[in-house]
Amino acid sequence: MKKTILLASLIILALSYSCVKDIKYLLPDTPDGPDPLNHPLPEIIWKQSLRINNATINRSINPIIFNDIIISSYKTTGFGNEVLVAFDKENGERTWEWSDFNSGAAVQNFKGDEKLYVHNDILLACSSQDDYAIDLNSGQTLWSSMIEHGSNNMSHFNELLFHTDRSGPYWPSDSSRILMSNIQNGQWSEVFTMHKEHGYEVSIDAPGVYIASNLDTLLLFQVQRYNYPSDQKVDLYCYNMTQDSVIWYKLDYTDYGFRNRHIPIIDGDQMYISAKEKIHCVDILSGDFIWTYTPSSSCMEDYQLYNGLFITFLGNGDLLALDKFSGSQVYLIEGLTGSPSTFSVYEDRLYYSDRYLFVMDVNTGEKLYTFQSPNGIYSFYNPPAIDLENNRMFISDKKDLYCLQVPE
Repeated sequence: MKKTILLASLIILALSYSCVKDIKYLLPDTPDGPDPLNHPLPEIIWKQSLRINNATINRSINPIIFNDIIISSYKTTGFGNEVLVAFDKENGERTWEWSDFNSGAAVQNFKGDEKLYVHNDILLACSSQDDYAIDLNSGQTLWSSMIEHGSNNMSHFNELLFHTDRSGPYWPSDSSRILMSNIQNGQWSEVFTMHKEHGYEVSIDAPGVYIASNLDTLLLFQVQRYNYPSDQKVDLYCYNMTQDSVIWYKLDYTDYGFRNRHIPIIDGDQMYISAKEKIHCVDILSGDFIWTYTPSSSCMEDYQLYNGLFITFLGNGDLLALDKFSGSQVYLIEGLTGSPSTFSVYEDRLYYSDRYLFVMDVNTGEKLYTFQSPNGIYSFYNPPAIDLENNRMFISDKKDLYCLQVPE
């Protein structure tokens, strides 16, 4: 009897395995399979191991396209530094690797798309207190600098680079500064400083930049204030860097002292900012709220403007799109898999990854197709970069970088 049961179990296991092989792109939360609209799936053009020894990795950056190369990275589990890797876009051959971190620095990584910017042929990279300018053609370091007690994000506008720091590595922090450098040299100068006041310690986030009609440069940024052990607040500031004057500020403008560290989006004379529990459109010159929207769940880090829409994911996995002019809800897609911290948008399609790659119609929120890593046991966690000219997609799992042909 025991032999019969064992044999039956083995048969069931074998059948299950064969089924899994046949439906490797099938998602458990998609009743109609990976392609509810009978949409063709991407075809693999090439794949290349992120690490030369073909080992698995802990994470990688969102892929970056520059001319004929694609830049990715690998970060191993534990105390290894992240390594940037450039591949030939056409055939996947390695072009260069970069790991030229400042000597003696702590474990370095570039987690988050607000730590990497491309300006002409320079890649600007921030790893907390360290900043680097890397020649994208050769992979050589152009300059590096260390900002003691620097924050873990930066922002840039044209030839200007902004980074913030505070007076100590941990709280308490008696002061916090905005620093500025020209992209070409990495020489930092102090722009704006705030000090501890009424028992509240301070930490400034990297600013968004607006050029006024008189050509004055305005910086828009959040300031987090702590009064230990439990009191925290977030303020919103507009500072005229040209005139060295604060134009306006909003004290304690968020609920519960929570904030989203995403750099504010500047669009015309409006600023769009997500404060976790609320989304705001703000008149830059007056500081007036044009509209405010309260979502059903807290907002994730990333938010973008596209085709008149303000788009973000919520902490419960919903995808939210608002009319950027009125703040009215255009759509709310509920019950999606995961809560991605970042996503990408190209030509009316929204891409995000949470183990699988999901492709949505950005204008309607309709799911077009889903795609599992061909490696099977490995997962996609970053959105892809799309080469619009050649209709190709670049995406990485925890082992390989893929070049895929995007379905028409």
